[in-house]
Amino acid sequence: MHDSLVKAVEDFLNVYYRPGRPLLMGFSGGPDSLALLHLLLECLPLYHLDLHIAHVDHGWRSESAEEADRLRQDVERLKLPFHLRRLENIPMKENAAREARHSFFQELYQKLNCQALVLGHQADDQSETVLKRVLEGASLIALKGILSVCTLEGMQIWRPLLGVEKASLKNWLDEKGLQPIEDPTNLDPRYLRGKMRTAILPHLEQQFGKEVSGNLRRLGESAQELADYLMRQLHKYEALIIEDREELRVDLSTYYPLEPVEIKAFLKKFSEKNKVFLSHAALQSLYEILEIGSLHRKVGAGGRWVEVRGRCIAIKKI
Repeated sequence: MHDSLVKAVEDFLNVYYRPGRPLLMGFSGGPDSLALLHLLLECLPLYHLDLHIAHVDHGWRSESAEEADRLRQDVERLKLPFHLRRLENIPMKENAAREARHSFFQELYQKLNCQALVLGHQADDQSETVLKRVLEGASLIALKGILSVCTLEGMQIWRPLLGVEKASLKNWLDEKGLQPIEDPTNLDPRYLRGKMRTAILPHLEQQFGKEVSGNLRRLGESAQELADYLMRQLHKYEALIIEDREELRVDLSTYYPLEPVEIKAFLKKFSEKNKVFLSHAALQSLYEILEIGSLHRKVGAGGRWVEVRGRCIAIKKI
């Protein structure tokens, strides 16, 4: 019987992969990335993938250098190029580690002229992300969680395993006799991800008496559908943007009365695209001033402002 996980990756590559430029894969050696690596290898003869492997040794554990060397040997035995960065003096914080990895991946991506950066995020990661955003009070459309395909600072990001549960990947590795590296920091409750996996999600499942991860993923899917719909609706407002030497401005009076969910989504997108990052309260204030339609006010953060003139909004260029 054809391997369903291999087929899932093949289906993804059929849609997105175009021969001619290499793929860069972020590789920790954990279950997710190890499964992704070997699933891509299963697809390699059919697609002739030019695959480069990148590993970051954060240096948080005494054994990490030895593990990185083991990964290098394993990858070189597979006759694939291996790129390693050892970090020094990086604080033991998730954001700092993420930024350091991103910087290394971006450097390699540009140097190699890659088609995409391929990452091993899977369905459990999606559940954790959606729950984190719920608890942070994110907007409805932000609950979409991780995207299987997106662009980040010039890099095309691919996540072929986003619909696959971690248990399925571990079972697949067991069947293939492949042994991942288990990093204990991934379960360390000092970090939010570790706390999600060891305490928060298990507690929720115990209290509700049922599995909640699938429900969180469905919430993320619904949020994605809403986000896609709203982005289509925003085209009519974006067509009104006027740019001159000093500012960008939009006169929204043509479309009043406006649907609140549409105009708030547009205000957020227009503001953030022009480096004005508004809190939930500031965004609500901006919306209410526009509704009144007769005030001249400024709403802003971090020294950047959205100026409201009746039902026209403007942002000064940097």
